Parts: sequence; structure tokens; C-alpha cells
Amino acid sequence: MRSRDQFRANVVFAGTATPHRERRLSELVEFGLAVWGPGWRKTKLRDYCRGELLEHGDYIRAYAGASVAVNVQCSGDSDGYDPGCNRRLFELAAIGVPQVVEDRPDIHRHFREGSEILVARSSADFKGLLSEALQDRAWSEQVAAGARQRALTEHTYMHRLAALLNAVCGLSSDDLAVPLHRLAR
Repeated sequence: MRSRDQFRANVVFAGTATPHRERRLSELVEFGLAVWGPGWRKTKLRDYCRGELLEHGDYIRAYAGASVAVNVQCSGDSDGYDPGCNRRLFELAAIGVPQVVEDRPDIHRHFREGSEILVARSSADFKGLLSEALQDRAWSEQVAAGARQRALTEHTYMHRLAALLNAVCGLSSDDLAVPLHRLAR
């Protein structure tokens, strides 16, 4: 899916404005940044805000209209540091847009760096990876295709449900073929 018109942009971030996100994204305006989500019109990135309240379909269209998506966590603080991945990592992969994602330890458990996602560890990394992805569209689309393939074969809600049922009930993925009404007995 590729979007056009108001949803088309080189670099897109959709999510609530936070001080950490504002600092990180302010460094990327030279790449044709568009931001979507609540609070951006009250920041120094207000001129790059294309909309504040996104419906689910608009969220998808915003990212589908990106040449490259940026995935920045809510907070960059080391206090209370959460090593986990945000849901956006998997959503962007499923949409099929190349993403430059802020590094988190758990990311590497789910996707391969360089062939499925682009991982930034610093401001310089964000800029370098965005520049490279925008200049070499064939390569960045190949990275996006790798992430999409991984997301659809390993990271859907059905995969999560199967893992949960296995942990709780000892059911294997083969057992999930049994109709749910039989599991309730």
C-alpha cells in the first residue's frame, strides 16, 4: 500500500509528542519530515505537523505514504529504561515501509539489523541511515520487504496467541487448529 496527497512524505513519524521525540525528530527536518499525532502543534515541530488526531486508517496511510518511517520511543531517559520493543516496530514492518528505529536490546530478538530494519544508536546514525535509505530506494525497499516477510510469518497476533496458549495450556500450534469451542471444555 502506498499513499498519496497529504499522506505523502519522505520521512514520517506518527505518535504523541514527547520531549524526547521532539529532540530526536527536530534533527531530521532536513529530510522532509512529516509528523502526525497529538501535541505536535504545541512544539517547535508544529510546521511539520500534518494532523493531530489520527483514525486507524489515517495512521496506516501516513506511514504508507512515507519513503522511510522513523520509530522513536516515547522516552529516551535511562531511568526506568524499557528494553522492549514498541508495537510500532511490528506495525511498520507489516505495512511494508522501511524503518529507522531507535535501538532497544529486544529489537534484535525479532528482526535482523540491516536486512529487515535499520537501527540508529545516535543522532548521527539516524541521519546517516535516513540519507542512505532515501538515496538507495531499491535497498531500502528490500529491507522493508524483509521486515514485512518476518512480521507476517512470525509476529502476528495469531503467533502471539499461539505462544500464550502454549505457555498457559501447553498447547502446540498444531493444537490451535482445533475449534475454539472444543478448547473451552
